[in-house]
Amino acid sequence: MDQFKKALVQQIRLRLAETWLSRVCTLTTWLDELASEYVTDDIDQSPLQSTDDFLTTDAGHSKKRRILNTPSNDISPTLSVLKTGQARVKRECFLVLRACDETRILVNLRFPDTPSHTLKVLEDVLSELSQVQTACTTIRASISQYALSRAKALRKTSTVGLSDFAAAAGASAVLEIDEEAVFHLFQHLAQLRNIYVVLYTLLQKHRVLLGL
Repeated sequence: MDQFKKALVQQIRLRLAETWLSRVCTLTTWLDELASEYVTDDIDQSPLQSTDDFLTTDAGHSKKRRILNTPSNDISPTLSVLKTGQARVKRECFLVLRACDETRILVNLRFPDTPSHTLKVLEDVLSELSQVQTACTTIRASISQYALSRAKALRKTSTVGLSDFAAAAGASAVLEIDEEAVFHLFQHLAQLRNIYVVLYTLLQKHRVLLGL
């Protein structure tokens, strides 16, 4: 048990000294990249393609027909950004959950050696860690929900005999889902960055009590 506890302390010390501050910088870079690509001064301009981007013209016909991107089409820039960004978010959620779990173990191991008048501090630390874990679980679940919502909207647009109006409405729904996902991606990256800051300040504040 002593060896296990020592390994935990070393791992958490490394996170305090390097890892968490590095993650804050990395997430800030990702947020800046996302903002530079999608935030514009023109409030009337959508950061994503318009519904008209779903229009193509058949050879020999002047009338346009609406089509949606399918697996056979090239992935749009927006979907590429979302795919990359969501993969990053999922990885960060895993890293945070793992860090919180290991920190919780260390905190619980400190209870027997902690004076009764400071036990409340350890309980508060555990409470903060629980809130962080809940936030990460919610973030991760929202990505799965996005995938399900988008798939459902796409299925509606692929119905045989669908009218042009219904197809256009379906295309608009898919675009709206993607726009919301971009907004949530930015929000999630910012939230994860804040989580790292919270973890860093929390453990720095109580590092003596935790034996760090």
